[in-house]
Amino acid sequence: GASSGIGNSPISLNITSYADPASVTISLPANGSFTPITISLAANDYQSIDLTPFIAAIASPSGNNINNNGIKISATTLITASYEISSSGNKEIFGLKGKNALGTEFYTPFQKHWNNTVVAPAAFSSFDIVATEDNTTVLISPRAAITGHPQDVTFSITLNKGQTYSARNMNISASSTLSGSIVSSDKPIAVTLFEDGLENGACID
Repeated sequence: GASSGIGNSPISLNITSYADPASVTISLPANGSFTPITISLAANDYQSIDLTPFIAAIASPSGNNINNNGIKISATTLITASYEISSSGNKEIFGLKGKNALGTEFYTPFQKHWNNTVVAPAAFSSFDIVATEDNTTVLISPRAAITGHPQDVTFSITLNKGQTYSARNMNISASSTLSGSIVSSDKPIAVTLFEDGLENGACID
């Protein structure tokens, strides 16, 4: 969601080591003013790193802009990592897949059954792209209108390492869906999907 407002914080990174100790570095490659965070884990250890103080530098502020908020997590040995939003009414954990998340062609799955609820800040669905290398050309074919671009019209953006792009569908109707959107690139990227506040009668999630 947006960088401030109900349900967007606190945020944290949860890091777990395996049989070997690990030194883990968290950086924002496109943001030179961010001081990297380094932690040390013993074997079979766990740490949660509170990123809430840095939320303005991490959360995507808006759609249809290139931002410098991509997070890189590197480790000296194998780890698992997740990004967690643990607000009282909007909890979510995003499992981070490391190299397994990287690719050059993606098709986006989204649900078509529930509307997004009317809430402030506004609920929306989105896919967010992060580049791992400089001068990455990304082609985007959105299956619904997104901020700044019409439905089914392919367009191109160029991202440097650590830069992100948020493709946001602000139409809260279930009939408006980003399902089947295509994202392709000439260098490895990762894509994160999310959808805010799905409404089912008296409940939202």
